[in-house]
Amino acid sequence: MCGIAGIIDYENPLDRDALERMQAALRHRGPDEQGLRMLPHAGLAHTRLSIIDPTGGSQPMRSPDGRYWVVYNGEVYNFRELRRDLRATWDFRTDCDTEVVLVAWAAWGRRCLTRFNGMFAFFVWDTREEKGWLARDLLGIKPVAWMNKGNFRFASEARALATTREAAMQGDKLSILEYFIAPHSSGVAHSMFAGIHYLQPGQYLEISRAGVTSAFWGDYNPHPAANAPPPDLRPLLENAVQRSMISDVPVGYLLSGGMDSALVTRLGYRHTGKGNAYTIDIHGRDRFAENRESLWAVADDVPYAVRAARALKVPHYLVPIDRLRDSRHIEEAALANELIPVLEEETALHRLYERAARDQKTIAVGEVADETHYGYHFLLNRKTSASMKNIMDALFYNSIVHGAGIHDPVEYFARKYEEKIEQGGYRFGRSRAENMLAANYFWIKFILPRLLHNNDLHSMHFSLEVRVPFADTELLGAAAQVHPSIAFRDEGAAFRGNRVKRWLRHCTKGLLPEEIRLRKKSPTPFPRYVSGIYKRELKAILRRGGEEFYEEFLDVPRLTALCDETLDENQTAFIFRCIAFYYWVRRHRITGFS
Repeated sequence: MCGIAGIIDYENPLDRDALERMQAALRHRGPDEQGLRMLPHAGLAHTRLSIIDPTGGSQPMRSPDGRYWVVYNGEVYNFRELRRDLRATWDFRTDCDTEVVLVAWAAWGRRCLTRFNGMFAFFVWDTREEKGWLARDLLGIKPVAWMNKGNFRFASEARALATTREAAMQGDKLSILEYFIAPHSSGVAHSMFAGIHYLQPGQYLEISRAGVTSAFWGDYNPHPAANAPPPDLRPLLENAVQRSMISDVPVGYLLSGGMDSALVTRLGYRHTGKGNAYTIDIHGRDRFAENRESLWAVADDVPYAVRAARALKVPHYLVPIDRLRDSRHIEEAALANELIPVLEEETALHRLYERAARDQKTIAVGEVADETHYGYHFLLNRKTSASMKNIMDALFYNSIVHGAGIHDPVEYFARKYEEKIEQGGYRFGRSRAENMLAANYFWIKFILPRLLHNNDLHSMHFSLEVRVPFADTELLGAAAQVHPSIAFRDEGAAFRGNRVKRWLRHCTKGLLPEEIRLRKKSPTPFPRYVSGIYKRELKAILRRGGEEFYEEFLDVPRLTALCDETLDENQTAFIFRCIAFYYWVRRHRITGFS
């Protein structure tokens, strides 16, 4: 896991100083080693977090004949199998996946992307053709940003590109409006910085003298047949976790107390016998437990995580989070997350990764299971899943947001999402099953990339790699064959009324204690007192002139009044976002919006 950056310029001398600034801005992503190479028309920089073949694999890496150069961030877990396929035509010099990526591109070109099983963002430069290619993995686990103004530049983080700007930094008006209207799906295609884009999941760019062209090499788009028998997921999951344990350093685990992270911990620790598990422990969580009024949280996670760790015999650490004492948690999260934090849960995750990084260089998580195995209860609600507008109304509070020049911003973004859903072959309103598939496709295309990007930014802030076994391409292919009628089948007492991820639960029986396997989904719980903390902090921001930060997007008098009201969870999350936005603007020195 690393940081990558580069400049391609066919007309002017390369700006080495700008490249070095980008490299310095990515040092937290790769503290073990730094490399920089200036070539005709291409400058490449790399910061390395050494996990596989620590003594080899320095970057930028070149082919023996000097034709191809690569800077690469990620893990391709099947690199040893690919290496065997390529060995007849290549004399390998290292035991790292970086060289396999380089050789695969030299041998197969863009076709190699469909053969990689893992997570990646990389750039390959062909010195003979004077062309470059920038590519990103299927689900978007590894981010990469780019800009094309005067010359082409890319970096693992948009803020590294921002360091090379001569003019004052502007926020992107449309991206920030989306942040307030539909926060969980914001910042996927375009960064929060004006003029800086993100490469999409499954996308690649080709850079040449003729310009920059774009195409998609892959699209995760499940179209399950209603009557097809579902595949057995257990052996595929076991293989996926085992592959994700390939490392020259121990892999740790994020153990939330839910089924997904417990499965990863169980299978990973059984395979390696190494690594620690970490669980968020929120101060005052006992006041939130079993809160039936909660939109999101169902129960306190910690007792389940403790019992799971004991049953799995894995070393376990609770990471205490106390909002009464940790007054700078939102500001620090906003500094780490250039997308702007969306939920309080991010601040707790930030602290968890900080703690885990003291012991680990890499950690495995249960992310992607909910999005690819039908893990969200709202899909069962006929009204909520009937249209994009209904989903947005149910999940996001945005009634005090004005359009920043757009007449009806909710309708604007709802239509944007529906167009993408229709491109994927789905349409709301034709049947209940298709409504579920359409809503789930929205989740995969917009909310999942945001979630994965958040994870990357918070973890790599502390030089900690996050691995996602549920994103294994073979497991994804099998999950795509499971129809909602199977995934949500009601089996009554056998599943304690818990219908989400029913087929995954069925296939993994015997791997976990039943109380963990059959638990209902519950995100990190936050006690109600955080609402008061956030209201006081926002009031203080407004008193010291902070309204100028909000006037472009929000009805400031109504925002001020909201600070004196009793808030539900969506409103509390909205106040949190207003605070995070304020600190993001300040820390990144945003001077306006365009």
